[in-house]
Amino acid sequence: MKITVITLFPELFDGFLHASKIDRAITDQFITVDFINPRSFCTDRHQQVDDEIYGGNTWLLIKAQPMIDAVNNAIERWTKNPGIEWSSDTDRRDVADSASADVRFAIIYPSPSQTTFTQSQATSRGQKYDHLIFVCWRYEGIDHRFDEYMTDHYPEQFCKISLGQFVVFGWETPSMVMIESVVRLLPWVITHFPHEESYDISQWLSNLEYPQYTRPQDVYWYTVPEVLLSGHHVNIQKWNMENSQQL
Repeated sequence: MKITVITLFPELFDGFLHASKIDRAITDQFITVDFINPRSFCTDRHQQVDDEIYGGNTWLLIKAQPMIDAVNNAIERWTKNPGIEWSSDTDRRDVADSASADVRFAIIYPSPSQTTFTQSQATSRGQKYDHLIFVCWRYEGIDHRFDEYMTDHYPEQFCKISLGQFVVFGWETPSMVMIESVVRLLPWVITHFPHEESYDISQWLSNLEYPQYTRPQDVYWYTVPEVLLSGHHVNIQKWNMENSQQL
């Protein structure tokens, strides 16, 4: 799987990519991760990626054009027609039209949205796509024309998605959460199958998780339920099901 992150601050991912299973997945070439800085696609002398908002708002907004060009650049690298040398003068529809059906990509736009990221979505993205493009923004957001362009040119691939009803300084951290959720479900990244976890994705979020315990048996007078010590697998499975937190 190819993962591309469009961000002004790629250094925020340094620790994340060199920790635990993510680092191993990169080393073992199960995934590749690269970054595109939208500032590279600014056409002005100072590479200004943000500007004031029309209508008197005092906050700043990310410009649409650099973000659009950054996404098109990410897609162009993975099409059957990589001969397009992308620049601000390139016909943007040429890039959109050249996207091969053989390269299954998704453009993920983390933002406050009615669509919330779930375990089932993590599973489907790992199974359906070869290339995930995460668009991370700052300030007040991205000029709405970015949204319009992506909806027009990539209606099947573009997805605005949220981790919940909250706002952060930037959307790099939510992207890390989604990347880890997807990567850990890829074949061979973890040593056990997802259905062996207490959080059972085969039930498509019908359960949250059942209580689990480890040694010692007594901690501040709180003890492990006797059934879990019995070795009776049928009774243990029944107990797990009965004590799962339900949505």
